[in-house]
Amino acid sequence: MIIEASQIKFGGGKVLLYDLLKRLYDTGRPCLVWCGSKGIVDEIRTVYGDFFDVRYTSLFSTVIRYLQRRESVLFFCSVPPLRRCRNSVVYFQNRYYALNFPEILGLLRERRYRGFIRVSFFHTINLLFRNNAGIWACQSEDVKTLLSKSLKVDARVLPFYVFQPSVGVERDVDFCYVSFPYPHKNHDMLLNVIEKIGAKRKLSIILTVPEIPANEGILKRINDINAKMSADAIINSGQVSREESLDIYAKSRYLVFPSVLETLGLPLVEALACGCRIIASDMPYAHSAIENLLCFSPNDENELEKVLIEALDGKYDNIRQNCLVENRVDDLIKLVV
Repeated sequence: MIIEASQIKFGGGKVLLYDLLKRLYDTGRPCLVWCGSKGIVDEIRTVYGDFFDVRYTSLFSTVIRYLQRRESVLFFCSVPPLRRCRNSVVYFQNRYYALNFPEILGLLRERRYRGFIRVSFFHTINLLFRNNAGIWACQSEDVKTLLSKSLKVDARVLPFYVFQPSVGVERDVDFCYVSFPYPHKNHDMLLNVIEKIGAKRKLSIILTVPEIPANEGILKRINDINAKMSADAIINSGQVSREESLDIYAKSRYLVFPSVLETLGLPLVEALACGCRIIASDMPYAHSAIENLLCFSPNDENELEKVLIEALDGKYDNIRQNCLVENRVDDLIKLVV
């Protein structure tokens, strides 16, 4: 088995890759893993030693491999090979690569020029070479529908996750949002609402915004809000590991998830397993993941403010929520090995 993970750098893709490798390790299935991040190569070797044959790859080397006929390859980066590969699967996890034409043009209107070029390129690649892998798989029915409409691909829904929930931690924080501040993650809206509520009453929320130059604006906003509230209501934990994120869920009463674009929303599953109640955008990905979801329009600050205040007042203390996502990691592995 070969795993092509050259575009995986951080975020949800990295979490899924590590979950897959853990399951392969636990079931005694070594494989070759191609990574475009030297940091990820080092991390995998540190955890698993030489169990996996993990190798760093450049962009040029990746293109050369994608032009070769191979078999038993899991293309983990949402992009098919450029030549036909037998017994192989494209695991699609980047919704941007299946946007329709008006949505792609929307990136131009938002002046996201690099994003427009990247999405347009990979959308074209997916259209031209979609039949070069026998099977496409994805994480939710919502994404399956998207692939059918945009790429004319009939994908199999094979979500998966492998983690040990954190338990037994004092739940002393009101809310958390574990996410990198990409535009679609909607941090601006959440901060606007936190500022409004904080002017009226006490609250606490944990964010995970890395302290890097690209996040300078949002980091300043967090500091400004805390200064106005005369307290560190917003606790920024910066970049966190998977284990640290699970600990954050375990100490928080609610996960607030205002994202407008997800393939699965794995944090919803993780947070629920750690005892959080889930408040999320009224979007298909969230309803597909959580039964009895507490939701709000991701474009309506007043709706979010109302739900958060009701949560602070204890209105949802007895609500029962269930995970709707079945773990099908073994089904995915069987398609390739």
